[in-house]
Amino acid sequence: TQRDVAQTEADRQSRRDRAASLHEATLGVIGQDNLRRHSELDAEYERRLAENEDDLQRARDEWEDAINEARGKREAKEADDSAPGGLEGPDDIIARARDALAGLGDIGDVVEEQAAKIGVRGTFNAAAIQGLLSNSAVDRTAKATEETAKNTKKLVNAAQNGGLTFV
Repeated sequence: TQRDVAQTEADRQSRRDRAASLHEATLGVIGQDNLRRHSELDAEYERRLAENEDDLQRARDEWEDAINEARGKREAKEADDSAPGGLEGPDDIIARARDALAGLGDIGDVVEEQAAKIGVRGTFNAAAIQGLLSNSAVDRTAKATEETAKNTKKLVNAAQNGGLTFV
């Protein structure tokens, strides 16, 4: 009876050992699968992060190009010293007016005589005329782009300093 009890106990211990081995092997497979899935998720996250950073850099480059283009257009416009219609300045305007009045004969003399009597006080800036004519869509777009750049710079600074979180 003692032998039978010992044999039964040995069989049970053997089955428990096999079950423990199987359990350990199963846990090992589950752990390996878990590690593999985590590494796949990490790789996917890194890939998406790199894509987002590339997209962000492209957007920044386009934004800077647009700002530089608008700045170049504005500087070119400011550098253009000629007034509208190819006039060089106030003296050119007066000379053209006198030429036009000279062709009118007696009426031109009367107008010129009256013009001499009229006094004008203050200053005249030929560049101010150009400013009055510069309300085109291109100018408005350039101004809006510069304003957007200023506001975007504030957002970028806030994001870099921890004030904003991008999702």
